[in-house]
Amino acid sequence: MRFRVGQRLLIRSDPCEVRVVDFYGDLVAVEWPWGTPDPHSRFGWDGTVAVPTDPSRLEWVQSPWRVEPPVGLGVGDVCQLVIRETACIVRAVDVFETPKDVGSLPRPTSALTLAFAELPPPLRRFVDHAAFELYFTDAGPVDASVVFAEAGADRP
Repeated sequence: MRFRVGQRLLIRSDPCEVRVVDFYGDLVAVEWPWGTPDPHSRFGWDGTVAVPTDPSRLEWVQSPWRVEPPVGLGVGDVCQLVIRETACIVRAVDVFETPKDVGSLPRPTSALTLAFAELPPPLRRFVDHAAFELYFTDAGPVDASVVFAEAGADRP
């Protein structure tokens, strides 16, 4: 993986149509379009992901994924799942010798732990919990590019 701890990245994904399957408070569960449940996994993933919808809640800073529209959805509705271009800081880089069992296929070969580069004032109280992990596969939807490397970020 070409990224290093401390680098500032821009991440994004193209919007993808998904179907709403459930709601959990301020989270909307949607079908994950870039993978299928792994029948040989030790995890029982059901093929869905929960996406935050309330920008004032902790969950908002623990995922870059958004649904559009974020309100007015019902079970069975179709919406867009997307990562709008977002600046993040690399907090950890993991490369897996063998693809990692996370419950889905294809299994990821690497992962980044990221934190949003900036948080609006109401969310700054969550700074200690404001990180998320993105898994990467050959079929993954996320584009990431380096926009700034902190001093020393290129050293092993």
